Amino acid sequence: MQATFADFSATPVGVSNAGIRYRHCHEGSSHLAMGADASTELDFEIDGQERIAEVTLKVTALVSKLGGSPGYAPVDVLVNGKALVEGFTVPGGGDLPQDNVLAVPGELLRPGTNTLEIRTGADARSMLRLYRVTLDSVYERGRSERAMAADAARDTVFTYTTERRLPFTSSWRPGPRLLFHVDR
Repeated sequence: MQATFADFSATPVGVSNAGIRYRHCHEGSSHLAMGADASTELDFEIDGQERIAEVTLKVTALVSKLGGSPGYAPVDVLVNGKALVEGFTVPGGGDLPQDNVLAVPGELLRPGTNTLEIRTGADARSMLRLYRVTLDSVYERGRSERAMAADAARDTVFTYTTERRLPFTSSWRPGPRLLFHVDR
């Protein structure tokens, strides 16, 4: 299976072996923001000659806080229209992105185009911030992350957008741009 990923933390979004569609989402400076009843779909290809026993799916995300409390944005994950997980709560309290790892049984996959859908519940009260999604054969775990790192290592100048928030407030505002050069 080819390295398959969508890196929403990069500008532009980094993709490999994937086409992306989304509904009720908007691109943040380092993530894809998903409100209530939003969905993101990744179409990815599996070679017709491959027989995949299992795929390791890693979704790096956080749910924004509701004031000082943990947020609420239940997530459903579907593969080719079949539910893999329903009502999943991303752990972590909204401070840092969390790696959520799921096993996708080979029976849910087919040769050719497959679709992974990540959707938030209509009852979500805060935002799901989606940073990265990777899909790897169980026998090649980490392949997509290595491919993302290799792509990023080709660059020598990095620009980051920043956000800032005043203490005791919940709204973020654009901050200064961060630019640095790596001398290799």
